[in-house]
Amino acid sequence: MSPTPIDGGDHRPALCSMTQCSAVRAKIATGFRVSAAQRDMCRRFAVEPSPPGQQTMVGFALSRPRELEPLNALRHPIAGSSNGWFVWRGPAIPQEDDKFAPLHVEHLDEYAPELGPYLALPPGWGVVLAPDYEDVWYDETLLDV
Repeated sequence: MSPTPIDGGDHRPALCSMTQCSAVRAKIATGFRVSAAQRDMCRRFAVEPSPPGQQTMVGFALSRPRELEPLNALRHPIAGSSNGWFVWRGPAIPQEDDKFAPLHVEHLDEYAPELGPYLALPPGWGVVLAPDYEDVWYDETLLDV
């Protein structure tokens, strides 16, 4: 099935097919809750969980190969349909020619399942993950966008 483009009030991101959106609707029907792993992660860093809302968008650099390391994620303030998360693979943040694409948070486990436990960290948090490596930090400048 080919990707469905964003269309005005349409809820589907640029790379979300009808089949995937059916999966989104199924996940919404069961509710989007803070998982035990997310709760544990927030407890570890002494913050209140701030899970992304249902059908909110993650900015994801989908053009990067899945094998590229590390996995990077920054959470900016929630705005509009964005939950504030921006995710990319590789050492350098994407530039103009390698943009972030909107992706429903419900699809993130298909592209970066290792990020799941970190998703309830509130805006201002950043994560870098690689095999046998984890760096998690708070940076208040992430809130100044």
